[in-house]
Amino acid sequence: MTLILFVCGNNRSRSPMAAAYVQSRLKAMGNTDIQVASAGLHTRRQDMVRDAAIEALKAIGAEPIQVGTTQLLPKLVKSSSLILCMTEKQLEEILAVFPSAKSRTRTLMSLIGSDYSIPDPMGDDLQKHVVCLKTMRPALDALLEKVTAS
Repeated sequence: MTLILFVCGNNRSRSPMAAAYVQSRLKAMGNTDIQVASAGLHTRRQDMVRDAAIEALKAIGAEPIQVGTTQLLPKLVKSSSLILCMTEKQLEEILAVFPSAKSRTRTLMSLIGSDYSIPDPMGDDLQKHVVCLKTMRPALDALLEKVTAS
């Protein structure tokens, strides 16, 4: 089974939206061979996925995979086939802690040949989350095309 892991700073907006979008699309395609998850580099146990992230997903017909945050832990890294993070700084941080993940880790936007970093929409501003999700979608769609190609 393939596991695609999306990682951002605190697992409250970007990575949960990316994971939910991809899972929603995979489900619509009838693909059950690929699992999707998200995690954060610096989560706090009591934190939840932002309401604005959930609303941005609902606006496109997707449901969040999780409501609480998940910390990036060795077991999750080891079980992941592909790890996609939102910024170059996050990529460097992941590889500093998990050097064995180098061949499986890259920035999300590198999937479409871009070095653009996906900024954290911060707070519960729905419009910022909608824009963030819209910005990620070309790379997420490219990912879906690649992993579902027969």
